[in-house]
Amino acid sequence: MSRTIENLWFEAVPWIDGRSIKRLPSAQVINPATGELVAPVAYAEVSDVEQAIASSQRAQDRWQETSAFERGEILK
Repeated sequence: MSRTIENLWFEAVPWIDGRSIKRLPSAQVINPATGELVAPVAYAEVSDVEQAIASSQRAQDRWQETSAFERGEILK
């Protein structure tokens, strides 16, 4: 089976704090070797990037406070 956008887990929108952020326009990523469409990707705004960085820092703080046992349970 070939790997196409239809059979991969992927959504062409930014995700911040577990929520999708609808952004337009989007760009088409093309495989230069084959000319085939790899995936559409959404453009992010500066505020999106800033929010994503802040969110990831909060998530890292929470993860760091999680015990090794709890992390193992989450990752199962």
